[in-house]
Amino acid sequence: ADWWSVGILLYEMLTGKPPFMGSRGKIEQKIVKDKIKLPKFLTSEAHALLKGLLQKEPERRLGSGPCGADEIKQHKWFKG
Repeated sequence: ADWWSVGILLYEMLTGKPPFMGSRGKIEQKIVKDKIKLPKFLTSEAHALLKGLLQKEPERRLGSGPCGADEIKQHKWFKG
């Protein structure tokens, strides 16, 4: 599953804007080099979920472990 894309979509749904802005080339550079800034108005659960889904290293990304999607479904954000 493409959990990075789920994280990007969720970020946009929660904030009303994409996490990276600019031309296509600039966006690609930002994805590789920049740290995603999470707005303070998001709950701590939302911060944790987005940080997990938007890990740059795929093997560290939420949902990429042996439990797969269940790891995401059990996240605190979905309980609130």
